[in-house]
Parts: sequence; C-alpha cells; structure tokens
Amino acid sequence: MYAVQTLGQAYAEFPRTFDTPGNRDMQNGVDYVLNGLAGFLAEVPGGADVLYEASKQRFPDEPLPHLDLYMRKDPEKFGPKLKEVFEPVMRDKVIWQYVGENLRWINSALQTKTTNRYVDGLVDLYQKIGVTDYNWQPWGPARDKIEWDYLTFDPPEEKLWEQGLRYRPVTLPEGAQQWMTPGFDAKGAGWKTGFAPFAHHNGKLAPIGNCIGEHHFCGCGNPPNTFWDKEVLLMRCVIDLPAMKDDHAYRFLVGGRSHVRGGDGTDIWFNGMRKEPGKKSEASMPPTANRAGGLPRFFVIEPDLRENFDGKAMSPAQVVRELDRCRGTQFNPLIVDRYSLEVATSLAA
Repeated sequence: MYAVQTLGQAYAEFPRTFDTPGNRDMQNGVDYVLNGLAGFLAEVPGGADVLYEASKQRFPDEPLPHLDLYMRKDPEKFGPKLKEVFEPVMRDKVIWQYVGENLRWINSALQTKTTNRYVDGLVDLYQKIGVTDYNWQPWGPARDKIEWDYLTFDPPEEKLWEQGLRYRPVTLPEGAQQWMTPGFDAKGAGWKTGFAPFAHHNGKLAPIGNCIGEHHFCGCGNPPNTFWDKEVLLMRCVIDLPAMKDDHAYRFLVGGRSHVRGGDGTDIWFNGMRKEPGKKSEASMPPTANRAGGLPRFFVIEPDLRENFDGKAMSPAQVVRELDRCRGTQFNPLIVDRYSLEVATSLAA
C-alpha cells in the first residue's frame, strides 16, 4: 500500500513543465518521466485505480489517459470507477478503430469461414470487456466423454534415443493395416476401449503438465483416464456431428501437444481421408516449434472440407509415439471447437 501511495503522489505532483536556461522545450522529457511513473504505478497491485484518479486531475479532457497500460492488465481487477470508464472506451473507440484498421483481413476470414491473427486480436479485445460470445466454444461431445477404441504396441522399427524426431513409418500389427478406415472392426480385432486423456508419467497414470480446465486447449494437467505404456498408440472412434452454422468457423484441436518437446506431430484422417501435411516428411500437424509453446495446436476446417463434416457421423483414429519415457506424455486426442467429427489421427508423441 505504501508503494501505491508513494508512486501515486509522485505522479500527481510531477511538474507539468521544466524550466531550463534558454527556454528550451523539455516537454518530451516531462512526458517520458510521467509515462514511466504511470507504468510503475500500474504494475503495483491496486495501482491502476490510483493512476486513474490521479490522471483524471492531470488530463481532464481525456476519457482515459494511459489506456495502453490498462489494456495490458486484467480488467477484472479494476475498481468499479475505472471499469465503468474502461469498458465504453474499449467498446466505442478501441474496437471500432481496430476493425477499421484491419477490416480487409477480418473480412477475408469471414468470407472464407476461417480465422487469422486479426480475428484473434479482435476476439481478445472483446474479452477485455467481458464479451465471450466470439470465443472458441466446444462443439459436439466433450473430449473426455468420447469412447475410443485403441491399440498400443512397440514397432519393430526401433529408433535410438538420440536427438532428432522419432516420427517415422512403422509396421502395424497383423490385422491393423486398415485401422484408419470407417469400416474397420476394432472390437473384432481385439482392441481395448478407453477415454481421454491418455497418459503415462514415470510409469504411472498421472498428469504431466500444468494446463488444467474442462475446456483448456491443452489440458496436459487434467487427470488422465487411460494408461498406455508402449511407443505407438492407435486410436479411433465414431461420433455424431451437429449441423454447422454458416457464419461460424470450426477447427480441429489436439490437446496435450501445445508445448515444445511435447511430441513429433499428429497425423489425422477423417473417415479414412488423411489431412495432408505441408511437407511429405512431416505429420499432418507438425510438432510444436521452439518459442511457439503454450499455444493451441489446431487446424481450421476449410470450406472445401466442411461438406465432409456437416451434420454427419465421422470416425477418428490416432497413432501416438512417446518422446521420452522418463518424462512421460499426455494426449487429449480430440476437441472440435464449434463442431464435432469422426477422425482418424496418427499422432507421433
């Protein structure tokens, strides 16, 4: 509290001008120091509200001085007076300005029923004022309520425990060659059934990460339901899909793979049709690159694929290869935001 009071007083009492020999213009210096004090004050718990009260006195004609500082903070922690001013400024000024500056790219995403960083940025701005209508929403069954047929095995093609990707072609067990096709009889082939997440941690059924929450895009910290102890995990299921809405975008999201060294990528099939990778040597969904961790791993269902999923039953299947037996791994195989589908996914962990 002392720090808030001290910084607030320093901000409020800081000179509005500097008098110098020769009457040199030092306004840039005043602004620099004042903005620095505002930044320090905004970082202190409770400082944002003190900054708002002090800045109102200094800049009475501005609706919300230092708006950029408030946009970096969690609005839920603002006091009632600051929140009352912040929300209309964001809604009536910032959001409209953002749309005007990025209208070309936002319209492009809307017309193609996809998304891009400009749409993501717009959704983030709405979240700042408590509007969640445009967030990605689960579509179809919850990922931990989907029953998967699965088979786990060690392939004959061994890979030395050395630096580099472990993603490689492997020989499937007898009778599993058509495992990714819709007509494959997994139960007749002796496969087991289980629910996601699939995991092992030092030989135990335990979570390996810290990403928790019912709808968290990764979920590597959620309690796992099914244990696997061999390198390759084949998974498949059938799920019914609701009809797609024409003005919505849909994505296929793989959980448990949002961190660096979290797997070598994911091969994905929809009703026996493989999602083609960018490079022939890669999986459909490549592994998380360095400095790209902590983000959702997904691809948007493009317009040319939508007819395969719209209001139909689909059949998923997946292959997982462990990256590090000592470290463990966790896989939440399927989330479909705004949509539900049957997929076949080959995942190299």
